[in-house]
Amino acid sequence: MSNVKIIVSFCNVRLSGLVALALFDPSSGECRVLELADELAGLKGITGLALSERRLYAAAQVPDPQPDRQSFTRSELLVFDRAGLELLARYPFTVATDVHSMVWRDGALLVVSSGTDELVQLTLEGDRVAAERVLWRLEPDGPRQDTLHLNALLSSPAHLLVAGFGKKTSDARDSARDGFVIDVACGEVLASGLDQPHTLVELDGKLIVCESRRGAVRTALASCVEGLPGYARGMCRLDDQLFVATSVGRLQSRATGAVVDNPAGAGAPAGRCTINQLSADWRLLRTIDLTAYASEIYDLVAIDDATDWPMLPELVWRDLSIMRLSLGLDERNGQLRRVRTELAQRDQVIRELRETLQTIRATLGKVRPPL
Repeated sequence: MSNVKIIVSFCNVRLSGLVALALFDPSSGECRVLELADELAGLKGITGLALSERRLYAAAQVPDPQPDRQSFTRSELLVFDRAGLELLARYPFTVATDVHSMVWRDGALLVVSSGTDELVQLTLEGDRVAAERVLWRLEPDGPRQDTLHLNALLSSPAHLLVAGFGKKTSDARDSARDGFVIDVACGEVLASGLDQPHTLVELDGKLIVCESRRGAVRTALASCVEGLPGYARGMCRLDDQLFVATSVGRLQSRATGAVVDNPAGAGAPAGRCTINQLSADWRLLRTIDLTAYASEIYDLVAIDDATDWPMLPELVWRDLSIMRLSLGLDERNGQLRRVRTELAQRDQVIRELRETLQTIRATLGKVRPPL
C-alpha cells in the first residue's frame, strides 16, 4: 500500500477550479491538492473519474452560461496524461447531461448521465471523442430527465452495474426511498430499497455500496458500517480494506431521528468532509478530516503511478484554505442572520395575534346579552 495513492475528486467547490482534485496518501493520511492547468480555474468540481492505461478521465462541473439560473449541471470531459497530469483535451458532452461517475471498459468510456437517466458511451480516437451515444436506459420510453437519478457504475469482466435513487414520491429529491443496483446486461436487480445509494465496489466477490443518507456502507443484503460522519459517497478498495468518503450534507429531521441528507437538499449544513478507513472485518480504523479542503467529495480512485503529478505549493494551499474557511464562516453567519430574522418575524406575528385576541375578548366582554 506504500506506493499507492488515492485520487480525491471534490465537487461543488467554492474556490472554483483550484480545489478540484487532490492526492491522498493512505499510509500517512496526508492530502495534497493537485495543481491543474490554468484554463481549468473556472470549474466547480469533478463528479467522476476513470483510469485507462495511459489516461485519467474526469467529468467536470462547468458553470452554466446563464448564471441567473444558478445551475451547474453542464458537464465536460477532461482528458489528462496519466504520467504527469498534463491536460490533453476537453470535450463538452452533447448527449449526456449532469454526468456522475464513469468507467473505462473495452476501449470505450461509459458515463452515467444523471440528467437524462441514461448510460452513455463515448468512443475515442486518441484523445478525441469521435462519437457519443446512448447505450442503455432502464425505461426505454421514459422521459429524458432525472427521474431515477442514476449516479454510479461498476465494471467487471462479468458485469456492468449501475445504481440509482429510484423514483421520488413527491417533488423533493429526498423522497426517493427505493434506491437500487441493477445489472445492465441482464436487467437483474441486485439490491433494492436503498436510501440514496452511491459508489459501487466489489470486494471478495461481494457488491459493496454506499447508502449515502444513512452514512452507511453495506452489501446487497445488510449494512456493515453505519454512522459515518456525513453523507457517504466515494469509495475505493486497497487490498482488503475500504476507504470511504463523506461530505457535508443537509440536516433533515425525520420520525426516526435526524439524518444527513443530500448536499443539494434544503436544510442547515451537517456532517463533515472526511475519508474513513475500514478494515476487512468492517471496523472503522481511522477518520481523516478534510473539511479544510472542501465540503463535498464525489469520487475516490486508487492509483500507483502518480509520483510525478504536480502539487499545489503549501503556502498557496494555506492561503486557499483560509479563504475557504472564511467563506464557510460567512455562509454560516448568513444562515444565522436569516434564522434570527425569521424568528423575529414569527415573534412579531405572535404579538400581533395576541393583541388581536385581547381586543376581541375585551369587545366581547362589553357586549351584554339582551334582558
